[in-house]
Amino acid sequence: MAPRQFRRKLNKMPKNLYKLIELLLSEIMPPSNQSPTSAYDKCYYFVKTEFSLMPLFYRIPIYILIQLFFFYCFIVSGCSSFNSLTQAKQKKLVTRWEKLWHPGYILFRLIRNLVYLCYFSQSATEIKKARSEDSFQASYCLTMPSMLSCDVLVIGAGVGGTTLAHELISAGIDTLLIDEGPFIKDIYQRPAFQNFSDVWRCGGLTAAFGKPPIAYAEGSCVGGGSEINSGIFQSAPAELLNELAKKYSIEEFNSVTLQAYYEKAEAMVNAQYLEPKLDSLTLEQAAHQLNWKGTYLKVAQKNKVKQSMCETLLPAALDKGLRLIAQCKAKKLILKNGQVTEVRAIATDHTGQKHTFRIKAKSVFVCSGAIYTPYLLLKSGIKKNIGRSLQMHPTLKTLCHFKNPVSQEASSVPSYAITEFMPEIRIGGSVMSPTFIAMSIAEDWKNRHELLNKMNYCGVYYAMIKPESMGKIRYIPGCKDPLVTYKLSGTDWAQLFKGLDYLQQTMFAAGATQVIPSVENHKGWYEKTSLDTIKTLKQNTFNLMSIHLFASCPMGEDKAQCAVNSFGKLHDYQNLYINDASIIPEALGTNPQGTIMALALRNAEHFIKTRSSE
Repeated sequence: MAPRQFRRKLNKMPKNLYKLIELLLSEIMPPSNQSPTSAYDKCYYFVKTEFSLMPLFYRIPIYILIQLFFFYCFIVSGCSSFNSLTQAKQKKLVTRWEKLWHPGYILFRLIRNLVYLCYFSQSATEIKKARSEDSFQASYCLTMPSMLSCDVLVIGAGVGGTTLAHELISAGIDTLLIDEGPFIKDIYQRPAFQNFSDVWRCGGLTAAFGKPPIAYAEGSCVGGGSEINSGIFQSAPAELLNELAKKYSIEEFNSVTLQAYYEKAEAMVNAQYLEPKLDSLTLEQAAHQLNWKGTYLKVAQKNKVKQSMCETLLPAALDKGLRLIAQCKAKKLILKNGQVTEVRAIATDHTGQKHTFRIKAKSVFVCSGAIYTPYLLLKSGIKKNIGRSLQMHPTLKTLCHFKNPVSQEASSVPSYAITEFMPEIRIGGSVMSPTFIAMSIAEDWKNRHELLNKMNYCGVYYAMIKPESMGKIRYIPGCKDPLVTYKLSGTDWAQLFKGLDYLQQTMFAAGATQVIPSVENHKGWYEKTSLDTIKTLKQNTFNLMSIHLFASCPMGEDKAQCAVNSFGKLHDYQNLYINDASIIPEALGTNPQGTIMALALRNAEHFIKTRSSE
């Protein structure tokens, strides 16, 4: 079978999947809502779309597991198809399959997560409504094959790329900004499940392989991570910046030098302290009771609207003459004599038609994030110190039940954090909308289903660590996505156990009646437990995640360990630069957006000065 035919086959999910989704929905839908099919249609369409967006490394085993499940049902039920069975028998088979085989448990955890995400978002009719209202900005799509030229090409319209493009166009430099994702207006008014498919990289279904795997999230749209993150704005600890400057021989990187850029970035996105809400007050109360240090964090927000790149710097840059092409993916950098001579790209227009074209630029900045920047460079044959030092913030969540309601606004994230143990460990809160609470319940339906009717009293809080371990990013010919691996060290596990200990102490001090860690088949704690008990948990049962990625192309003058110089220029290349989280040499222990913006402002200023002198 040809590779293209095989991919098409993977995108066609079994017809029995519709009946399976119908069964899973029956677990959560009120009896009065059992008759309409719109919810079934919506969830089936969403799950099918999400599976088609998954990287091939995950899609193949998922496809095989689904086929194996239906084959198992066929054999056990006496050669009857899954669709022909009663709902009671179907439910029994699902339960047996989950207990029988660990991959089966993982499969249904994934499908339940997607179904619950979709169901607790808005109705299927709003998918058509949102698209008919032209939320996709088609005017920024390329409509025909072209040969384009510019002074500076910026690949990736995330935090780093947009900040850089804004500074370059403000200096009068002809700048072209491209991004493989769509340009969507009013992103926050769209249903959550729709944004997962359109805005999140691979539908939000990405993970670094390891024991256990670590799920990570990236934006894949114009605005990048600023469109999906919490908007929390932090400076990196001064001691850490000074330490990194010395360790990696980074010029003009100390805390004093960067402070002015942090302040400028903060003003650009209107970062400010917000009025405390219940979810934040819960953490603050616990910190006071435990006599631990904590602080409120600034959030990029204005008039209750998150100040992402699409709300702030991008409109300003477009008004100044920035050229933007959305849904345009850089496929390869063409190199000759230490220079990028052209960039080959493929663009999708508003009808879905693809166009290949070339871009010639005097200087090229790759700003595609800590995963896809090294991936593009590796594809283009650039390998030295690329993709070998990826770091992230491994994070463990807990689902907590309280006596009193906890805030559940549409995108509420607590702005308070316990900083007693930083930078090694930070305690904070996650999104607490009904959709995301339901996904936490779906993670272990057997032990958590009773909380479905108590969601107003539930909150999701986390412990995040600054690791010492590193991951790797690999380019596999024929695959459109990179292979990411990450192995936690013994020290990292010690920090995770400590983090979970501090987290459960925090939650019980805050008044929680039950604390359920994101660990497979864990029934939760009803009272404070000990660190020794926590250490008995099996490492491969932890469900870890991260939304902060760093260090895959570290900066510094030490060519032995760094990919780029102190200002983002690739060593041994004349016109190629990187300007995103991948150049931050190590995980910071803080939210990275502020540091990414500060470095982008600093590096843009240096580029403009150097260019003028030349």
